[in-house]
Amino acid sequence: MPAERFFIDCALTCGESIKLEEEEFVHLTRVMRAEVGDTVELVNGRHILATAKIEKIDKRAAELAITLIEDRAPLTPPLILGIAIPRFSHLEWIAEKATELGANALWLFPGDRSEKKDLSEQQRLRLRNLMIAAMKQCGRLDLPSLEIHPALHAWHYPPKGALFFGDISPEAPLLAKCLPNTNDPIVFFTGPEKGFSTQEELLMKNAWHAQGVSLHPYILRAETAPILAAGLIRHLLA
Repeated sequence: MPAERFFIDCALTCGESIKLEEEEFVHLTRVMRAEVGDTVELVNGRHILATAKIEKIDKRAAELAITLIEDRAPLTPPLILGIAIPRFSHLEWIAEKATELGANALWLFPGDRSEKKDLSEQQRLRLRNLMIAAMKQCGRLDLPSLEIHPALHAWHYPPKGALFFGDISPEAPLLAKCLPNTNDPIVFFTGPEKGFSTQEELLMKNAWHAQGVSLHPYILRAETAPILAAGLIRHLLA
């Protein structure tokens, strides 16, 4: 686990001063009991790690001077998880673990069989906060993007890259046998609790030329499949 890190959504430049406010300020002062003169790490989710010294603490903010900057490139190839919206409790688990496992983006869409079709602003903020916490904990410096897309049949064109979807049919090949060695994005689609509809599978397979693959001998839950896919892809292409 990395040293204690704090998230701030702004550019980080060596020699400049920034203010840490709101939740991160509370964590800095009340949880970590940091004091003037202490050194902490800052991340902004844009592959930058900053070392900063606390110069001033008042009632609502702390002023920090950035003394060192590290720029670390994200993992390649880009990994995108296309997820038919499951129950929100399942989605919380996916967002957290996909961040830890190196997914670059989560594309959420209403599946034909999704019980839940959209997210509220509060739910989107909740997922973002979970992803920020996971990013800080696991040591990565880039924050995955979280995007809401329409149902698959409403997409104007297929995504670019190597496309895969979770296929529970007995003849589906293993992901490990199909994964290309590429720098192009890898996009992996998973269904909701009730699985993909026949129309969705035909669209991905015939119109998008996506490869249906098996992740495991058993049928996986909606929250397990994208997590396992992310772990396998990052491991196999490491």
